[in-house]
Amino acid sequence: MTKCCDPRAPRTYKVKVGDNLVGIVGLDLIIAGVRSLEPLSKEAVKSELLKQARAYNYIPDSAGEKYVEALYREYLKKLNEVNDEQQDNQDGQPGTIKILGTGCPKCIKLEKIVKEAIEELGRDLSVEKVTDLDKITSHGVAITPGLVLGGKVVSTGRVPAKKEIINWIKEI
Repeated sequence: MTKCCDPRAPRTYKVKVGDNLVGIVGLDLIIAGVRSLEPLSKEAVKSELLKQARAYNYIPDSAGEKYVEALYREYLKKLNEVNDEQQDNQDGQPGTIKILGTGCPKCIKLEKIVKEAIEELGRDLSVEKVTDLDKITSHGVAITPGLVLGGKVVSTGRVPAKKEIINWIKEI
């Protein structure tokens, strides 16, 4: 049973749907899940947002269109925030590699392999660990660990081989 203050429990967000303010459970996870499927057409994004929102929330069929528009509006807001953040990161810290994860064994292993790859290449790059769930999902990552190089998510949900990481680092 999940407690109300369990940090693993999906958060509830207040969203304006039509003329009403409603709670949407797991909005950050919904958006991250859809972003992980990109590239999608606008209609496919809307359809997937509604499908994933229904996995966490009761949405009456009669209100589906209003929910789709509200979810899509929130999706675009989050997309703009991510693009702004990625631009800031590229401008401010071009030599930063981000490990997105909460500190699980896979995240720790990924960090170790990334540092080994940097050392092997003799590159001057810093490694930043991002453990805040909002920041992780703002990158469109729903499954950790995630790896961000040059402001671009290159891997999620797995620990890539060192050879693969070396090739990605060579590209930045």
